[in-house]
Amino acid sequence: MLLSEMYKRKAKEAGLNVDEKFRNLSGLKMQLGCIHYVVTNGSEGMSNASRIFYEAYDLYRNNPAAFTQIKKDFFKKYAAD
Repeated sequence: MLLSEMYKRKAKEAGLNVDEKFRNLSGLKMQLGCIHYVVTNGSEGMSNASRIFYEAYDLYRNNPAAFTQIKKDFFKKYAAD
């Protein structure tokens, strides 16, 4: 999974310990559940969403150009060649 591999590259760059469970498919699905909670204003998804999800969604809604640029930069830096 591309996104999982990108997160692992970023984590290794930051000096974090990365094992086979780090940001695996199950963990990513759980994070998507938290994002779903934020996007639906708490009506669906997992309620343990962290502040970063709220901040990212706020940026997406209020400054989509900045959000898109951050996303492009991340993919450019961490996607496999």
